[in-house]
Amino acid sequence: MRIAISARERDLDSSIDRRFEKAKFYVIIDLDNSMGYEILANPLAQQLHTSGILLAQHLINLGVNAVFTGECDPNTSRVFKTAGVKVNCRTNGTVKDILAEFNKGVLFPLKSEQIRIQNP
Repeated sequence: MRIAISARERDLDSSIDRRFEKAKFYVIIDLDNSMGYEILANPLAQQLHTSGILLAQHLINLGVNAVFTGECDPNTSRVFKTAGVKVNCRTNGTVKDILAEFNKGVLFPLKSEQIRIQNP
């Protein structure tokens, strides 16, 4: 499973960026590969329109299964939903905080219900 976290800085101690479309970086973590990760700069951060849809498609193409960010616009959310990617609302904390909570099996969805993830 691969997760993406919108981040303000280029490291795991970074605060989460609340704006999916305008985040400076995305931390992509491969939970099936010994927690290996990569940090991608957002090439569309300065684009005015459609950046959310293009970024969503890019993350889907990278094999991301879940996204942690502050907020997504409705069109971006639909792209993720259609692809089966879970979008999870998180407005504070660091990338490390999210990883710790994810490993406990708790996600924070944009909807009010919680989703439980079973660890293999």
